[in-house]
Amino acid sequence: MGVTRSPAEKRPHAHDGDDDNVGNDGDARPGDDSATRDAETPRAAGALAAAPGDAELAATSLRMRPTHPIERVAEKTARDVAVLSRWVAAIERKGQAVLYGPPGSGKSFLARELARHLVGGGDGFTRLLVLHAGSTYEDFVQGFRPAMRVDGTVHWPLHRGRLVHFAEEAVRRRGRCILVLEEMHRANVANVLGELVHLLEHRGEPIPLAAGETPFLLPENVRIIGTLSTEGPPAA
Repeated sequence: MGVTRSPAEKRPHAHDGDDDNVGNDGDARPGDDSATRDAETPRAAGALAAAPGDAELAATSLRMRPTHPIERVAEKTARDVAVLSRWVAAIERKGQAVLYGPPGSGKSFLARELARHLVGGGDGFTRLLVLHAGSTYEDFVQGFRPAMRVDGTVHWPLHRGRLVHFAEEAVRRRGRCILVLEEMHRANVANVLGELVHLLEHRGEPIPLAAGETPFLLPENVRIIGTLSTEGPPAA
């Protein structure tokens, strides 16, 4: 027999990975701040030092995103401005957060609204990626894939995954760039994220990926918001 939850119980909670700064009700609390691609330099954030100047940036097709005030997010999601502001502060401080709760509690909608707020007023962008049981490290980070040569023979070049493509695009921007990872509970998270688990905890520390020796790190303007259902098959 199913269990009926009150509206308050069905709302998602936010978790930024720092248990000391998360209350029992899931509201993040303010805490202390801790928050050119070649063989020798980090592949993604290392290029931030060579970010385009004002003249070059103006000459590109990058456009500024419209602002999306936190009050508008509160209105559309029926949540308190103060709570949303604390969650945004936690995302800014840690660089990432996970919205968790039962199905139907509005996690996905809230994640997208928060992303719109965070990129508002800048030249950043939001990218959505839905994880599932078939998601792999090769899809998300990088891996070898078969390809046909013109002579009909097969070879296995190294292909960049969604995360690497996202990071390379974020390097070209000055504003925040948001990666929304939906349905994290459906995937084997440890296998899919790979080195990202370390990179999230140690921002600014480049590490080589599993394939290849080129160091990689997340650009400083990257924020990640995940959604996780507390019911159904658990995440690995």
